[in-house]
Amino acid sequence: MSTDRRILLAIVAVATMVIGACGAVGQPLATPRVLSLMENTGAAAEPAIYPQPTVTYVLDGPLANLGPDAAVRTLVGHAVTTADLSRVIGALGMHGAPLRTDTGWELRNGDAVLTVWTNSGLTAIDYSSAGGAFAIPGSAGGGSAGSAGSATPGSANQPTGVSSPPTTSPLTPPPTPVPTALPTPVDVPSADAAASIAQSLLNGFGVLSGQQWTQSVGDAGGVAVSCTPGATCTPTPATVTARMVTFDLVVDGVSVPDLSWSVTVGSHRSIESVSGTWARPESASTYPLRSTQKVFDDLRAGKARYVGLQPLPAIEAPGASVTPGSLPAVVVHITGVSLGMAPWDGMEKTQPVVYLLPTYRFQVHVAEGSPYEIELLALDPATFSFVSGPAPGGAGGGVVPPIVPVSQPGTAPEPTSATAG
Repeated sequence: MSTDRRILLAIVAVATMVIGACGAVGQPLATPRVLSLMENTGAAAEPAIYPQPTVTYVLDGPLANLGPDAAVRTLVGHAVTTADLSRVIGALGMHGAPLRTDTGWELRNGDAVLTVWTNSGLTAIDYSSAGGAFAIPGSAGGGSAGSAGSATPGSANQPTGVSSPPTTSPLTPPPTPVPTALPTPVDVPSADAAASIAQSLLNGFGVLSGQQWTQSVGDAGGVAVSCTPGATCTPTPATVTARMVTFDLVVDGVSVPDLSWSVTVGSHRSIESVSGTWARPESASTYPLRSTQKVFDDLRAGKARYVGLQPLPAIEAPGASVTPGSLPAVVVHITGVSLGMAPWDGMEKTQPVVYLLPTYRFQVHVAEGSPYEIELLALDPATFSFVSGPAPGGAGGGVVPPIVPVSQPGTAPEPTSATAG
């Protein structure tokens, strides 16, 4: 064989290998395994507790195409060690040895309580300097009528043949207790100072390292009231009593508010509360997404899979008597959509697990109301199936009917949120 022919055959062989390799790269990825997601048993539509008007979803413009696929991750809780506990206890200025509980650890120092627990593989920390116990007037154990030791007419504690006249008419509400004045907050830090204090604390915990976080600061306020019963009372202006610093986990440039840390800093720069999920997302596989248009079509048809708490619009009732036919129609405007992520409970074989699933966050508003978001599952339905039963960690979602709370004239509006699955 001549030298030229050998060279030509070698070139053809190399070209064939390159073309074959390119063809392999261009082939579709193998179909990922089907996910088993938990579906809350309360996801089925039930009779609404409020009258429901007709709700229509409309697009104010074309929806963006957010890509054919996205990553699905598994959340792995931090395995807490004795060194971790010592570090957290020291950062909070607590003393003593934590007690082992069924789900983790607990330490009490006076009114301060620290709890570390694990559920569905996720680890969480909760701390309160007030111990989480507040006296509620009229609650059991507070000396209210009908509690142990009280003499309720017609009860075993009431002498036979003796009936005490009621102190108020059954139609007359009991007198409203007069609120006492709130203590004046002292040395509440500025927003920047509170953020620095919170970050230093969580760095001491070791919970922020190795991941990206967004940071925001909000104000906690109170209205101090002190007046004589029966007199006209004007509340004093709201006063900032504490700063709430929130750190949201960022994954692939997307903020995940459901995976966050919150620190409340009050008077004298004291730490009033801390809470957060100590976990890290691990890469799993790439899964195909539905188009934003198809997910919107499901929303309009009442078949969308919601994630977590969904804000719902509130409307004013047309009169004292409210019937479904008397309620005005509600038009919900979709102004845009973005890719999100949210935790969702699932099962792997027989073990509970929490996934971090891709979602679509639709930006919406009603009439002149403030904008808000509706977050919906974005996965292609062929990639998952639902497992009936109670969700192990409460992160799952389900189909939620569009319940719209109605406020009666002269009353405060109902909360504009509903639990989704």
